[in-house]
Amino acid sequence: MGDECPHPVLAARHIKEFCGGNVEIDIAIKDMLDTVSQSWEVFHIIVNPVPYQQVVATWSDLLGIRALRLEDPDLLAEVILSAIRVNEGETADVVAADWDGNTALVIRNAVSALEIKVGSTNNAVVRM
Repeated sequence: MGDECPHPVLAARHIKEFCGGNVEIDIAIKDMLDTVSQSWEVFHIIVNPVPYQQVVATWSDLLGIRALRLEDPDLLAEVILSAIRVNEGETADVVAADWDGNTALVIRNAVSALEIKVGSTNNAVVRM
């Protein structure tokens, strides 16, 4: 989650510090996302992007429809839960209908572009 573009390259020392492991070289963000996407369902939630960066375009280039826009930061938990539900096979309309008023609108806008992945076998969530 964030409001800025990612750094194009992740320093090996930062990867070791925050994720562990024995990383010897810096890794391009695209390569890292491609690698972790083989084992994890990766999303990035964009909150109030800074106006001087191409935040939405950059994250969309990296993650496609998994770059989610969050219009109301107070609804972060609801958007995460709704994205998981859509990723597990429910339609965005069904998920949004479970929320009331403005929350339903924010949810629909955040998850409407997600593809339905019926039969997903990865049920884990990871903090990065």
